[in-house]
Amino acid sequence: MKTLAIAEGGNGKHFALSAHVLYRCLIYEKRYRLQEVARKIRLPVSTLYKYCQGIYACPVEILKRIFTVTQDIEILELLKPDGYDFIRAEKCTGAPMSTVEVEFNDDFLAVSKVVDAYRLAKEDGKIDERETEILDRLLDIAKCEIEETRQVISSEIGKEGRGR
Repeated sequence: MKTLAIAEGGNGKHFALSAHVLYRCLIYEKRYRLQEVARKIRLPVSTLYKYCQGIYACPVEILKRIFTVTQDIEILELLKPDGYDFIRAEKCTGAPMSTVEVEFNDDFLAVSKVVDAYRLAKEDGKIDERETEILDRLLDIAKCEIEETRQVISSEIGKEGRGR
């Protein structure tokens, strides 16, 4: 049994769901020719294939290059959290979030990835072994995120209690 790789990106976690989407787009449904995409993004075909299989974690930079070549909306969706759209950085304003709020956002993102993977897996009416592995890995990530939030909250409560 193969294990799925999970990598941490600069702006957050990159989930195994990308392998599922890449596999479907490039291999199963053959929306784009794997060899052609690999050539255009200057990546060995074998490496791109391993990203699709979930053997290697696909870096966010590679996903961006794949999107640039394919313009596939499903690949674009991997690059943004659910419920959000891309906007120009200079249009972003607002107060910075607290550490706890950042952790809550991470929790929400992790859980939403589980929901997305579940819905994707159920599209054909059954969940196969590969999809089960992806769901298990995403659930483990969500548990870790929630535990991190618990630790941040506990530490903040401890600081407030000592300040009195």
